[in-house]
Amino acid sequence: MDRRRIVLGLIFFWIHCNDCELLDDVCIKDDVECKRPNIKTIGKLQHGKCRKENILRQLSGKSLLECVKECLVTSQCIGINYRKNWPLCDVVGRSNESTSKETGCLYSDITTWSKDLAGHCKDVKCDAGKQCKLDDAGQPICIQSCKFFDMYSLTRC
Repeated sequence: MDRRRIVLGLIFFWIHCNDCELLDDVCIKDDVECKRPNIKTIGKLQHGKCRKENILRQLSGKSLLECVKECLVTSQCIGINYRKNWPLCDVVGRSNESTSKETGCLYSDITTWSKDLAGHCKDVKCDAGKQCKLDDAGQPICIQSCKFFDMYSLTRC
């Protein structure tokens, strides 16, 4: 097997084990084992790098692919910082800053990922400060995005 197929297989195994809701958007409806995923490209990760400026949202307890999806559905997002050991996700907006070194962090430019990870929101453009979510009827809508996750608060982004 080539490296790409191995990575894809590991990612889909990881998705299946950690986040069944994400499978709904990534897998064909009747493909329970996700053998025919809708992902066309896998993003490029810069290990040991992060962006410090213009963090649009910060989320705790998200997997890497959930973090990517958050960026894809959030207006003005250009990339993610992800810290696997915490797990902590930064949804990053445009800035003039280049990535800086940070042990345990990785940065990924969102353009290296397939828009298909955004599911039904992949073609929805929301205004600044908003993100796409599905309403109760399963239709994409734009809602106000919360800025940061507060560990001490009862509410989450």
